[in-house]
Amino acid sequence: MTGILSVAALLLGFVLLIKGADGFVEGAGGFAARVGIPPLVVGLTIVALGTSAPEAAISIVSATQAADGITIANVFGSNIVNTLVILGVTAFVAEIPLKRTTLVVELPFVLGITALLLALCLHDGVLGHIDAVVLLALLGAYLYYVVRTARSQGTDDSPKDSPKHEELPVSVLRLAALVVGGALAIFAGGRLVVDSATELARMAGVSDRVVGLTVVALGTSLPELVTSLSAARRGQTDIAIGNVVGSSILNVLFVLGVSSAIAPVPFGQELLLDGVVSLASAALLWLVCARTRSLRRPGGLTLLATYAAYLSHVLVTGA
Repeated sequence: MTGILSVAALLLGFVLLIKGADGFVEGAGGFAARVGIPPLVVGLTIVALGTSAPEAAISIVSATQAADGITIANVFGSNIVNTLVILGVTAFVAEIPLKRTTLVVELPFVLGITALLLALCLHDGVLGHIDAVVLLALLGAYLYYVVRTARSQGTDDSPKDSPKHEELPVSVLRLAALVVGGALAIFAGGRLVVDSATELARMAGVSDRVVGLTVVALGTSLPELVTSLSAARRGQTDIAIGNVVGSSILNVLFVLGVSSAIAPVPFGQELLLDGVVSLASAALLWLVCARTRSLRRPGGLTLLATYAAYLSHVLVTGA
């Protein structure tokens, strides 16, 4: 595969990932609305899972091929991008207030599971099937918490934050086509991205780690970026922060949980720094928001400057 063809395949893969995730979310959300699941629950679970689908597809495909360096690097890289870039950029569009539960529950949970992931990886240098059970069990507990919290808060104010499926009736057949077609597009796109990114890495003489932390991480974070910016422009800033935090949680528990359940995922020592940066990014977000319980432009600038420094380090020292 030539360089031009590899770049074209990479771009096509990203398009399939993003469009596939959109279709999957719309179809799954439509089914959920038809059976009476509250819109807020749909947004906190299906939408978050949908925006994490590109990371899942790429990491799962990588885990089953000779591109193991991309699997964990993609998750660390995506979470770093989610926190430092997406929220940093979104803070320039609108001030982002944080709910109390975000500061005292969700963000500390991100810190906890990231630290746990590093501990599991450093224990024996691989994410194996037992580690997968731990991660997926925590995923189940997190989803239970989300659904229980959403139901306890009621749904009177949630329709404004979610698509009103009932206003635009859609046939079950079309919803099924969106779910199936979206899933197929996601995994086809994931295969294209992994194959083309690996080929480009070989041609450029850089490691899978660098590709996973930069090109792949930025590309797979596009759904979160689009969702957060769109929500901020509409004044739905709670969705902007919730989407990013929820996606970061699912990247660790869902993406790596499923990947390591399918096949053991090796952890290279060169990824330790990236894991520490991912952990530090969540801590930095908490620090810049804690006093005012909001993310403002100065905090957004701090996040973006931190990412610029990290990216420079990766590009200068990575191989």
